[in-house]
Amino acid sequence: AIIQALSVGNYEWFKQYENSSWMKRDEAYVEIKKDFENLMLERLYTLFPQIKGNILITEVSTPLSTKLFSNYQHGEIYGLEHTPTRFSLPFLRPETKIKGLRLTGQDITLVGVAGAMLSGMLCAITILKFRVAALFKEMGQ
Repeated sequence: AIIQALSVGNYEWFKQYENSSWMKRDEAYVEIKKDFENLMLERLYTLFPQIKGNILITEVSTPLSTKLFSNYQHGEIYGLEHTPTRFSLPFLRPETKIKGLRLTGQDITLVGVAGAMLSGMLCAITILKFRVAALFKEMGQ
């Protein structure tokens, strides 16, 4: 089984390491990550004591990791800022002005996995317009 535990992480806490390279950051950075790992595991064990002693691998990412791999300015994990204006932007829709080009992903709808799934459904609906009812019926089975 896999468990993903998320916690808040302020970019400023890691800013001093932003010019260092991934997997080559100094020992102080590694220790900060280890401290986060220990705190998060402690909390997990409180909530789910049966997993203690059964964890094989752990990995801790910081806002610097997210910045590197997702190219978000300050390591935010949910992409575009969720302001009222953002939800009215005309280009954040599955259909585009370019024939055959569709967009999908969390920034099209809402944050996270559920938002990404929803945007995938909306994108499929733009492609299968005539089959929307059938699509929902098939998903319900």
